[in-house]
Amino acid sequence: MSNELTENTLWDVIVIGGASAGLSAALMLGRARRRVLVIDGGAPRNGVTAHMHAVLGHDGKAPADLYSIARAEVVAYGVVLCAAEAVAVTGSAGDFTVRLSDGGAPRARRIVLATGLVDHLPEVPGLRELWGRSVFTCPYCDGYEFRDRRIGVLATGEHSRMQVQMLRQWSDKVVYLPHRQPLPNPLEQRALDARGIDMRPGELTAVAPRDGSVVVELADGGTVDLDVIFTFPTPIPRDDVVRAFDATRQETPFGSFLLTDPTGRTSIPGIWAAGNITNPGANVPMSIAAGAMAGAGVNGDLIETETLDAVSAYAQTFWEKRYRDVDPAWAPNPNVGMVDAIQRLGDDLPAGRQALELGCGHGGDALWLAGEGWTVTASDISGTALERVRDRAQAAGLSDRVQTVRCDITEELPDGSFDLITAAFTHLLENPARGTEAFQRILRALTPGGVLVLIDHGSRAPWMWGHGPIPTPEQIVAGMGLAGPGSNGTGSIGTASAAEAAADAPWRVLRAESVEREATGPNGEVATMVDNVVVVRRAGE
Repeated sequence: MSNELTENTLWDVIVIGGASAGLSAALMLGRARRRVLVIDGGAPRNGVTAHMHAVLGHDGKAPADLYSIARAEVVAYGVVLCAAEAVAVTGSAGDFTVRLSDGGAPRARRIVLATGLVDHLPEVPGLRELWGRSVFTCPYCDGYEFRDRRIGVLATGEHSRMQVQMLRQWSDKVVYLPHRQPLPNPLEQRALDARGIDMRPGELTAVAPRDGSVVVELADGGTVDLDVIFTFPTPIPRDDVVRAFDATRQETPFGSFLLTDPTGRTSIPGIWAAGNITNPGANVPMSIAAGAMAGAGVNGDLIETETLDAVSAYAQTFWEKRYRDVDPAWAPNPNVGMVDAIQRLGDDLPAGRQALELGCGHGGDALWLAGEGWTVTASDISGTALERVRDRAQAAGLSDRVQTVRCDITEELPDGSFDLITAAFTHLLENPARGTEAFQRILRALTPGGVLVLIDHGSRAPWMWGHGPIPTPEQIVAGMGLAGPGSNGTGSIGTASAAEAAADAPWRVLRAESVEREATGPNGEVATMVDNVVVVRRAGE
């Protein structure tokens, strides 16, 4: 694969790992018409075995055959395969970089980890050489093939006591080999005796093949003739590529593994994991299912992001057209609710005089604030609206106190800290997730002692258009992540640690109520409106 293809393409998803889970995720994503790159190091966990079992429709086939078929299937949907070893993942959701052992560095919006695990076998000479041929771990995968044969169970921990009882299901010729583990207690020994399971204590010194069977040599000089050995290796997940992210992990009887939700989403934004990297007990069908869930989960996450981006882009077009089409003479005055809320503060107004107006529209509030002595930054998504604000400020002799900034407040804010922030009818909570993030940025932009005054619709007028559910004042406060009126608390203001939260606390909700007013629409209509008024103060130093 050319460097140009891997480094100059922003893939929708890079799947790291090309076995059961990874190819299953790639198939789901390819069918969803995503741009997918699969990075395959070529060392699947079951690559040492000649056959796989309990795989519906493929029972007894070689894993290599399944992967060959699967690779052809995903390529048919436009998925690109890259034979390389992933070394590290850097970046963040939307723009990850995967550093490869061959020097490549492809980029992607999302990552699926399906790198599996490494089985660390007990340190018994000869055991590794027989792994996948005469030494196995999963009774459901390989027990049937050795039914009624001589089966040895090499103990590696407490879970081996269950493994030996499981294998008694397939044969009455089972031998328990404690090796370096404690001998069974009386109750455990009784369970072995009750089911006719022999035990040969003593440390194993070697394992060797002999005429299609296995000979176990013990430290006391004795030997045990077997047809197969089952054991529990120590599973080590291949998750080094994301260790730098300090992801949330879960402790299991088999070790520490990445914690995921049911779709495979990890605590690292934009990264999913599937298969043995999160579940050491997952066989091929379980890994295929986990990969399919991860693929669907990633696609759903991308759809959500793309929908929000489309709404944002649409909002710019919508508001630009709206301000061009609306008579600029309409609504030149300040919002009466905003004026009332600020005047009610009286001597409690912030000591500074830097104000930010969010969604300034025709500029009525911005010009009123400037006339009251504030230096105002007026922001809006519409360039037409800002042009009209500048014209009005110049006509009123207030150009030195009013500057305009074009921005989408759901994504960014003008630089700086502000003593007063006003927002009228921004409808930030129409999308709760993005609205809460915006509110958190707004609250952090206040200076100590600074005040946020928010006016939003509490009812619909006949001329209103396109609004979703209208939140109550209490729901607006909750959407900010704060408690109710008169309370103190950090809320969920987006701080990364308890120390940062303490530094930002407390936030005091001064008002959260609904008020009525008489309103006139763009065509002269008159109606009684209800406005929600929320006033929040940041504590002073």
